[in-house]
Amino acid sequence: QSRKNELSDKEKSTLEDMKIVQEMYARGFEFVKIDIYRSKANRFQIVDGLTFTTSNGIDYYNNTSYGFSPLKINSNGSNSMSNNNQQRVLLQSSNNFTYDNTWNEHHLTATAVWEATKSDTRSMGISGQNIQVESVGWWNVANALTRNASNGYSDWSMLSGVGRVIYNYDNRYMFTGTFRADGSSRFTNNKWGYFPSVAFAWTASNEKFMEKVSHIISNLKLRTSYGVIGNQDIAPYSTLALMSQTTTYFGSNTGVTGYWANTLATPDIKWEKTNQFDIGFDLGLWDNRLTLSFDYFDKRTTDALLSTSLPNYLGGTSYLINAGEVSNKGIDFTISADVF
Repeated sequence: QSRKNELSDKEKSTLEDMKIVQEMYARGFEFVKIDIYRSKANRFQIVDGLTFTTSNGIDYYNNTSYGFSPLKINSNGSNSMSNNNQQRVLLQSSNNFTYDNTWNEHHLTATAVWEATKSDTRSMGISGQNIQVESVGWWNVANALTRNASNGYSDWSMLSGVGRVIYNYDNRYMFTGTFRADGSSRFTNNKWGYFPSVAFAWTASNEKFMEKVSHIISNLKLRTSYGVIGNQDIAPYSTLALMSQTTTYFGSNTGVTGYWANTLATPDIKWEKTNQFDIGFDLGLWDNRLTLSFDYFDKRTTDALLSTSLPNYLGGTSYLINAGEVSNKGIDFTISADVF
């Protein structure tokens, strides 16, 4: 009977593993995350047809984590702890003037927009290895024989201005013209990019000469557009010359701390741009029970934002370039039917 109550080595090992897992959940980590977004929009009627809308918001993000790894779960015979925190504050303001008016067969909508965005991110962390007294967990880094600390800061901002005019004549001819200017702090000498676009549409099914076939062709619209969009997706400060710490040796086994330029300055980097041309039509038959849509597009990206590096014999330093061109052409065709 006593032998039956005794645990085998495998069962003892399993129980020990379960205790370790339980302790990891009880003491191994703690994670706190706070993400708050608040936005307030106000709309004002200035005069008949002219309105002003302002929207202002703040996004606050706070991420705090604690970690502790005891001796019993580390095969290398050491223990460790860590505390880390990251905070981000994003401020955004959007201000919009809109004029809307209709007279006779004409309809006009004009919009002017001014936007500002700023992001501020701060981080810091401490870690320790070979903790003398494990009972304090992650709360006393001075209790560790080996200690490390790090911190960081990053911010970026962008200003944007947009002007747009939409003109519609008798629900037959529509013209849209847009001009956008964006200024980004991620660039040095070429902060501003300019992006125009135009679009034209003709609803032929609203013409008088189409009335005889309106029972068959319920909608026929021809449209074409051309526009430019920009991309500023590079890390803040990546156009600046940056240095990193390194260790080197001069005739001995004792390391000497130094610095090397791991990123070259590229102050003339500019916005990546994508130009797209589109032409197509929409067709609706028998009260739009059968609809077809066709588009041909030609998209070209120029001044692509790429990272490259020097040969290793010149130091292997990395830097940004505007290089390369990507072309993408194709057609989109959609057909749908309402059979019931």
